[in-house]
Amino acid sequence: MNDKYDKPHEDEGVQLYEESPMDKAGEIGGSALDIVKEHWKKILAAIVVILVLFFAYDFFIGSVKEVSFSAVDTEGKPVNAAIRVLSESGQEIKRISSAETISLKIGNYKIDVQAQGYKAIRAKPITVSESSAIEQELEISKDLELAGEFPPSFASGEAKEVELIVTSKEPDAVEMGLVLEGDAKSAMTIEYEKPLMVRPGENTITATLKVKAALEKNSIGTAKTGTIRIQGLSSKSAIVSGKYSLVQFDQKNVKLTIGSSNEKLDYGNVKAGDHVEKTFKIRNDNSFEIENVLAAVKITQAESGEISEIQKWFKFSPGNTLNVGAKSDETITLIADIPSGFRFPQGKDTSVIDGVISASTSYFEKDVDFRMVVNRPKAAVTVSGIQEIVTLSKTAGAYNKITQFLTIKNNGEVLLTNFDARISCDSQGTSWLTFGDGTLEYAFDSLGKGLSVQAPYVIQVPDSTTASQIVNCRIGVLYTDPGENRQTVQLLAIIKT
Repeated sequence: MNDKYDKPHEDEGVQLYEESPMDKAGEIGGSALDIVKEHWKKILAAIVVILVLFFAYDFFIGSVKEVSFSAVDTEGKPVNAAIRVLSESGQEIKRISSAETISLKIGNYKIDVQAQGYKAIRAKPITVSESSAIEQELEISKDLELAGEFPPSFASGEAKEVELIVTSKEPDAVEMGLVLEGDAKSAMTIEYEKPLMVRPGENTITATLKVKAALEKNSIGTAKTGTIRIQGLSSKSAIVSGKYSLVQFDQKNVKLTIGSSNEKLDYGNVKAGDHVEKTFKIRNDNSFEIENVLAAVKITQAESGEISEIQKWFKFSPGNTLNVGAKSDETITLIADIPSGFRFPQGKDTSVIDGVISASTSYFEKDVDFRMVVNRPKAAVTVSGIQEIVTLSKTAGAYNKITQFLTIKNNGEVLLTNFDARISCDSQGTSWLTFGDGTLEYAFDSLGKGLSVQAPYVIQVPDSTTASQIVNCRIGVLYTDPGENRQTVQLLAIIKT
């Protein structure tokens, strides 16, 4: 027989120990499971309804977007276009105009786009996603191609010509334009003849790329992109692209020296007929080469002579174009050949000429002013070989005959031309003084500086002439100086019997 101590508190009906949380969770889980087991069909139906509602929303409402369609040209300007929206399989969904909005589900579609004057777009794939705007670029309906090369280097302020080939497959001449893009768009401009008309076939055109003098820092450097495009077209065949470098040019780093002067050159006094040479030197202290520097002379003022003709006196040797490397200099020779026949101002023996000697490219110019005073060269002719007084005597009833030579000499500084020597005597009947062939004139073409000509002459008095007779003879030598002036030298010879 057990006593009450074998099973303590068994009969008291009171639980003395609390249930743990795990015990409680087990009890609740058991209750929930019992509920699920009892109502599982209803719960499953509710879940199915929720999923159906979610997918229905997504299909009918949530996946539908308001999509706007627009068309622009290659320059971003709106184009009035007709747009046809197609399913991915090609079935038409809607026909709309550009800038119109329609409702479409997210997914893939195709579009046809047509606009007057533009190439049509056929069945182009598009995707409607979170974006609500579809923009289509249109090219003009011209069959043109562009070829050429983008120049590889520039300096600030520089202008470079670029030769382009435009091939037109159009049946008639058409007008076109050019557009500059890439880094070049902000650093330079493009200029060309307008309107630019191209004929069927190949057309060579010249455009000028002009770099701005003041550049943003990010415009300077290497591997910059430059693109020239036919306006209205965007295909690769209508584009010329290349990489270029752009440097900042500083004109203070260029120095021009003519002779020993870099400000004003004084040629001093030169003479007509002179050949004068001066050193033309240009120094480049920039960190890059300067190409195609053009040397030139411009006459600004002249006391006499045509300015256009005076400019022809000057030339450069070996040529008037040169390249100057970085931190270096180049030298050529400036030659001035003053014509011996230069015409001086009336009544003056000098003529002042002012001008400018320059070195320039498309982006800089350096000038040196100059003055040249041209002097009339000395033109002098002397005649000798005959005495001022010649006395003849008779021997056996006849007067002596004298045969000698006149010496006509150029004692001046330049070539003289068109010589004409003439004799004039006041004797009655025959002339007592003649040239060797019995004539009164003796001519020759020219006489250089310091040269002379021997002209034979004869003095012969008629035997019937009485004693104590006097005849005055004059010898005149006419010639032309370099200024086309006719000059004369006269010599008197008195012949007595």
